[in-house]
Amino acid sequence: MALDTRDPFDLCGVTIDAKYRVASVVGDGGFGVVYRGVHKGFGELIAIKCLKIPGDLDDAARSELLEKLQEEGRLLHRLSKATSGIVQALDVGAMTTPGGTWVPYLVLEWLEGETLGEFLKARLESGKHGMELLDAITLLDPVAKALAVAHAQKVAHRDVKPANIFLTEVGGTKTAKVLDFGIAKVLSDHRGYTTALESTNMTPAAFTPRYGAPEQFNKQRGATGPWTDVFALALVLVECVSGRKALEGDDPTQLYIASADPEIRPTLKARGVSSSEPVDRVLARALEVEPKNRYADLGAFWTALREAVGLETGDTLAPRASSPRESRPRLDLAQSGPTDPAHAGPTMPVESLKAPRKRSSSPRDDMEETPPGERKTRAHAEVAREQSKPSSSKGSIVFTLVALAVFAGGGAFAYFTITNAGSGAKTTASASADHAASARSKPTTKSSSQPTARTSASAAPSASAQVSASAQPSASASPTEPPPEGMVLVKGATITTGAKEITIADFYLSRDEVTVGDYLACMNAAKCEGGGSVRGLEGADKDTWEPKCNLKRSGFDNHPMNCVTAREAEAYCAYKGGRLPTDAEWELAARGPRGRKYVWGAGAPTCDLACWGKNDACADQGKEIIACSVGSFAEDQTELGLRDLAGNVAEWTSSGGAERVVRGASFFDDAEALVAAHTATRAASTAHPTVGFRCAMDPKPAP
Repeated sequence: MALDTRDPFDLCGVTIDAKYRVASVVGDGGFGVVYRGVHKGFGELIAIKCLKIPGDLDDAARSELLEKLQEEGRLLHRLSKATSGIVQALDVGAMTTPGGTWVPYLVLEWLEGETLGEFLKARLESGKHGMELLDAITLLDPVAKALAVAHAQKVAHRDVKPANIFLTEVGGTKTAKVLDFGIAKVLSDHRGYTTALESTNMTPAAFTPRYGAPEQFNKQRGATGPWTDVFALALVLVECVSGRKALEGDDPTQLYIASADPEIRPTLKARGVSSSEPVDRVLARALEVEPKNRYADLGAFWTALREAVGLETGDTLAPRASSPRESRPRLDLAQSGPTDPAHAGPTMPVESLKAPRKRSSSPRDDMEETPPGERKTRAHAEVAREQSKPSSSKGSIVFTLVALAVFAGGGAFAYFTITNAGSGAKTTASASADHAASARSKPTTKSSSQPTARTSASAAPSASAQVSASAQPSASASPTEPPPEGMVLVKGATITTGAKEITIADFYLSRDEVTVGDYLACMNAAKCEGGGSVRGLEGADKDTWEPKCNLKRSGFDNHPMNCVTAREAEAYCAYKGGRLPTDAEWELAARGPRGRKYVWGAGAPTCDLACWGKNDACADQGKEIIACSVGSFAEDQTELGLRDLAGNVAEWTSSGGAERVVRGASFFDDAEALVAAHTATRAASTAHPTVGFRCAMDPKPAP
């Protein structure tokens, strides 16, 4: 399932009903947008499907629609308990987005894998074509059995297609699950919904034309039902084996002809695939134009097909080499966080995460995925999609790990005034207003997806954080000499929060985070020690994180120096003639004189902007969850050229005592920590792979 970075509902970062935190967009389809989220109470990944509803529905129509969705949700929940081949429904509800849009949503189990449509497309792009018949039957067997269970309860899907079949792994066994039971039917049967669409010249469709049965195109041919699913799954099977779309055509009219003409029914032989007579007879009956002549349900169809290929009723089908690609394990931490009431109680391991795969450049089949009313805007949508793509491809990595205590950073914002030193120019900004305008969905509390730290309310905005006396920068006039090598001059300013003002003098700040190569030079000079080992964790937790200390890794000289305590970081900065920056200095440098929300401005975070979310939204297939080399992301750079202030590793400051303020996000953080005002605290004696540092320096007074 390719990651779509658009967020049409502006929900990324929002917590729904105080239970479901929205993390990122997974996909945008005809009826709704699917988000990746986290169940805050259980600490488990979930999928949240938000439906696209016309904005002019009145309250009565909304209530009726929500009631029908709740009925379908209960039905889906009941079916998913009866068979593992149907995605589990966890909740149904409605909300109003930060932008004021009423949106009904379904909360579903999170699945790791890809759709059958993506799997078949990847095969074609790699030069492979049709599958062996037995492999295709094996692949679709769980789907057929799940549909048979639903049909036995007089429930039909009515939109069976590769995009609604998800290939995943459950308990170490590859399987397939059916998605989107009942949603299309609810929407198409709701008179208020269809009337609203018709008023905008859009026609609601309860099926996908590419996989439509004749009775779905023309109601005069009879009612839809389980026999409709028989027709659709037969089409999917033919597509899997032949490597070609079962129904061929460029618009619904052509597809209707292909579906309803008995002379061009897409049997295997008609697609140039050699098959036995018994198999062809079964498929011919499954694809009968008249519903009454087909198999009555999936149970009858699939039993006949298995018998035609020589499988007995009790035979178990084992996946073969053409089954979906393997998923590698990746690091997933259980949620704990005793400081967060949402995570009180026992911890549970987080389900494995579906990470994005590079989007294909091949054109999308409008008849396969897009309702008719949306096709006229496809060209504009494709342009928008290209403009919103991340520049790098993503994948998935999973490791197993016991639950750790987690970072619960602050991410608080304050109304502040910045007065530029020397110029008298004054810039006033409301960070909370900026927060609401550019990313209304971002909460102000850090999620518990980070290791071992806690949030200090008093340390949330830097202007109110305590600053140790020894770390206060000395007042100085603007320097008249070039900055020290590798450092950037940050002009001083006065930051006001409430009734408190903090005046910051001019200071220099390292352009980059201190690297492993930098720290090794200090160690060779006998001025630095320690580093390269985790402190503050014990047992299995330490064993898991220790390999991520960059000092112990070969060829990592240009990666940030991590696994250092605050004291060790101070020793290095003293060796270079500097010091750690204060909390206030760090935020001033990150936000700049205009008080930016993010280092790069106001735009919401995406995976190509900084090194973040490598255990979640920005996981890379086949790559470890570790820090990036410094300066890897061109956009993670301030107007002054300071790099990696948003991501890579969080950074020690001099503010605090035994508990130090830590600034910035790390490669392990989620999007909430990327805001320039985000802050957390950590015991100064701890050392962790997610925390590094950079140095500050006071200018020499002018003569």
